[in-house]
Amino acid sequence: RWDVMNNTINILIVEDNQTFIDVLGMFLSEYKGSLLVTWETCTSLAAAIQRLEEPGIDVCLFDLNLPNGKGIETLLRLYDAYPEVPVVVLTADVSEELKKICLSLGRADDFMGKFELGTSVKVGEFVWRLCNAARSFDKRSEVARQYRDLKAKITSEKELCLKPDDSSISVESDVKARNPKKDWRRVI
Repeated sequence: RWDVMNNTINILIVEDNQTFIDVLGMFLSEYKGSLLVTWETCTSLAAAIQRLEEPGIDVCLFDLNLPNGKGIETLLRLYDAYPEVPVVVLTADVSEELKKICLSLGRADDFMGKFELGTSVKVGEFVWRLCNAARSFDKRSEVARQYRDLKAKITSEKELCLKPDDSSISVESDVKARNPKKDWRRVI
């Protein structure tokens, strides 16, 4: 859980392009505000999910196109594994349609184009947007809890529907038991 009072924000950068990782690191190094900005990098969705098993990440800066996933499907897979983690999508595809999908699904807290950094988005605003996403942790945690509860309920209901139950009474004998006077040979 991120708190501005601790004066540090820990970012997990999920990006497979090493050149862009280096540029992003230089960009974040320019930040001269009151927060200490630290970051780690992962180059695949699998590595990011593994890293998120450990505590210490306040926000995930996430590219949608990775070696083991492309587009919105990648974001959905991350959300399925860690719905409580605040996510800022940083991608080369800046289409309004993709932005609307990511934000309206509630899977991303913010959305930026890679080429906005340093031009329309300065480093101070960039860090502020990351912090703003990190503040959403409480809200995301509640939604994540509801998501996991619903997922568990659906899974258990599926298992009940698929599990053979030797103690169950057949529909025919159950109906006959409730209506013993009716001649069931004509109905069934």
